[in-house]
Amino acid sequence: MENKRNTGIELLKIVSMLMVVTLHVLLFGMNYYEAHILTPKGFITNMIEAICYCAVNIYAIITGYLMVNKNPKVNRIAELWIQVVFYLIISTMLIRIYYPQDFTKRLLFGTFFPVITNQFWYFTAYFIMFWCIPLYNWIINHLTIEQFRRMIMTTLSIFCIIGWFASIYGEQVFGLNNGYSFLWITVLYFTGAGIKLYGKELFYIKKDISKNKVLLIGLLSGLSTFIAKILLVKMTTFLFGHEIYVDIFYLYISPTVLIESICFVFYFSKLNIKSSTLISKISGATFGVYIIHLTPFFLNYCWKYLTPYKNTPLVSYLLIILVSVILLFTLCTFVEIIRIYVFNKLGFYKITKKIYAKYQKVIMTFD
Repeated sequence: MENKRNTGIELLKIVSMLMVVTLHVLLFGMNYYEAHILTPKGFITNMIEAICYCAVNIYAIITGYLMVNKNPKVNRIAELWIQVVFYLIISTMLIRIYYPQDFTKRLLFGTFFPVITNQFWYFTAYFIMFWCIPLYNWIINHLTIEQFRRMIMTTLSIFCIIGWFASIYGEQVFGLNNGYSFLWITVLYFTGAGIKLYGKELFYIKKDISKNKVLLIGLLSGLSTFIAKILLVKMTTFLFGHEIYVDIFYLYISPTVLIESICFVFYFSKLNIKSSTLISKISGATFGVYIIHLTPFFLNYCWKYLTPYKNTPLVSYLLIILVSVILLFTLCTFVEIIRIYVFNKLGFYKITKKIYAKYQKVIMTFD
């Protein structure tokens, strides 16, 4: 079993979470969609969004990359559950204190049962997938490279091509929900596992390609998402008199977004970076960053303080976005690192380890 850390992948987790925060600053804070893409603000923010849209895909691919040679531990999912509930308790308490009119029984119930109430879609999808990982790994380890290639190409063709085309016409087939689903992150898990085991050969690429070229391909794919929207805006306005289907490439299951995601994982996995305690700590806090800035309190009452700045001049607008992303990521990371330290001191993780020792048999094992 391989335990050596890949610092490049840890760095990519940080980069992908910075992208997630950027997307949310644009969406919830600056209401960027109100600025038309052919205006200066709309042009730049849509381009930033296109580059960052691969972030969630990257995170799911990394899971497969890291977990393919490991068995999941029950205490890990218990720790994640405690982590989520902890921040939801704080969020609910703040709502109860400052916005008592919005405090409901449903909100309280969701605090302790985040999966049932789907508080965070990615955590819900991951929670389901977690219990399937031993089966996934057993399948992966019993396939030849040719069998694995065929499986990946088939699943990507079905879910990324057919599923994407269906979504263009407003149909959600295969339970994909435009990528916000357990099924899609499962597909990405297998993709990440294949990248770890077979590298570029997974995609029938035998010729040596430098990691810088791979990064360039990824960036161009992200830009293609943006350029496609501009072309669709102009074409549909000319043909139909109004915009239609202009955001079809801004989906997790979009081919351009998927290609960008895969290229980023390839690039960062090949970076020759020495092990870094700082990078490891920040990387380990990224899930906490995701939870903190999407808690009900933050989502409903904090983002609105950024919204008035959407009407500032372009340079100030971009500077506010940059500062907001850096500050938000830094503060959430700091809070999460402190939480981890306090929980360790209080022995919370000893409890989860006992849960692991007692209930490990709950996890399926395949020999």
